Amino acid sequence: MTISCDEEFLEPEPLSFLSPDNTLVDASGFDALLITLRKELRWQYDGERSGICSQSITTDIGFAPARNNRVPRNLPLQFTPNSDGGYTMLEYFNRAYSRPISTANLLLFYADRADLESEDEKNSITAAAYFHRSYWYYQLVHLYGDVPFVGQVITGPKLDYFTHSRKTILDKIESDMEFAVQWLPESNVAGGETKWAGYHLLTKIQLANSNFTGAVQSATEIIDGPFSLVENRFGVDANNPDRDYIWDLARPENVFNGANTETILGFVDRFEAPQSANSGGTGRATHRDFVPAWWNGGVRDSNGARGSIDRIGGVWTTMIDTIGRGNAWSRATPYYIYEMWMMLMI
Repeated sequence: MTISCDEEFLEPEPLSFLSPDNTLVDASGFDALLITLRKELRWQYDGERSGICSQSITTDIGFAPARNNRVPRNLPLQFTPNSDGGYTMLEYFNRAYSRPISTANLLLFYADRADLESEDEKNSITAAAYFHRSYWYYQLVHLYGDVPFVGQVITGPKLDYFTHSRKTILDKIESDMEFAVQWLPESNVAGGETKWAGYHLLTKIQLANSNFTGAVQSATEIIDGPFSLVENRFGVDANNPDRDYIWDLARPENVFNGANTETILGFVDRFEAPQSANSGGTGRATHRDFVPAWWNGGVRDSNGARGSIDRIGGVWTTMIDTIGRGNAWSRATPYYIYEMWMMLMI
């Protein structure tokens, strides 16, 4: 004899579903998605061989070290659709479309359909979405040139993508940002997009699009805004006489300090939390990416002694605290170190 239940008993009856249709209906739902977009901005600066490091080795200011055959030095030969030598050039393309651009398109789609309190609220959400979408398309057209412009939510398989010219995309994101700066707030939560960050991005887009008059006007908005060079010590080490202004500006705890009048847009990370809770356990690795390996034991003086040392008796030296334990995944070119400045002096 067998015992069984009715098939209807096995039908799942979830208490709720999490989907854009029931999430993106009010300001709190849109804010949650904006937090996701702000997190994506931080990705470029996290971890070794970060996005910004990968960008630099493709320009005239940096190059990849000759550490092994995997590291790309001949870009046309070694940067392929299947390999980028451990850097993030391929990830830029894939990540931009699959995450921030698609998320921004989702915001725009539902902002037109949600029952928001006012037209102003809708315009503010639209402006924030434009900011993030424009930011990533600005990156893409400078990394790859002509790329597909995806401006709508993709709801199913799509095989007919085609590229748009760099110029066409710059025209589009310039127009979007001209709208955005009218509706972005002058102040926002830490890491939030503001009018000033919008004008800064718009300036860069207009320069790339040869709209120099517009770029001057946009840059002037920032110059006349609530910013100025820091003139006094501030923040967590303000009373430490061994430090200076540059040190203060570079402290993670000081990025959003009210006395820091230079921050236009900051990226939020939980610097006070365990490593596993911030930036996927990696955090900023700017020192590793750009500072030379000054600590390398293979560098000896005429007596065979090390010229520099990173730890004594297992304890890190003050050099580590000041300039980090560099690995120079991007090394500065002679042009960037010397030639550029010599030309400026002529």
